[in-house]
Amino acid sequence: MPHYSPERKEAILQKMAPPQSLTVAELSSQRGISTATQYNWRTAARKRGAVLPSNSAIPDKWSSEEKFRIVPNDGGGTQ
Repeated sequence: MPHYSPERKEAILQKMAPPQSLTVAELSSQRGISTATQYNWRTAARKRGAVLPSNSAIPDKWSSEEKFRIVPNDGGGTQ
């Protein structure tokens, strides 16, 4: 099993995040890192609160949960 540096993992995760929102399949073919490895990284990053859409760079294809996570939270309601 190959070992990837934290910097390499972070670089891949950044490509999964908006605005690029590349899919795991796209990154796997581009970078030669297995899809299973990338799914594990994405799952761990999501647990830390990262916004990583599941299947598309097109927001119309994101789930409601993914759309909700990307909206900034200003910490309060109206004043």
